[in-house]
Amino acid sequence: MLPDKADQLFVPLEAWMIKVEEDALHPKTGERLQRIYFLNRSHEIRPDGSITWRQAGGGIDPDEIMRFVRRRMQSLDEWPLPVKA
Repeated sequence: MLPDKADQLFVPLEAWMIKVEEDALHPKTGERLQRIYFLNRSHEIRPDGSITWRQAGGGIDPDEIMRFVRRRMQSLDEWPLPVKA
């Protein structure tokens, strides 16, 4: 689908502000991970594309995060390990 057609058919329902930081290693498997912080969530996206944000951290809780990522993310039982240079 070309971008112009997608713009005609799709409308954003919400936006999230997410901070992705340095790599880390899974404490048990050694798999490379990235630290992710959920900072903010939109209250409204207007037809002109402008976003009204909730108060910092508003609407962000574990259940909402799992809904947003479609249950494709897991919390760790232990802190991740640093990546050695």
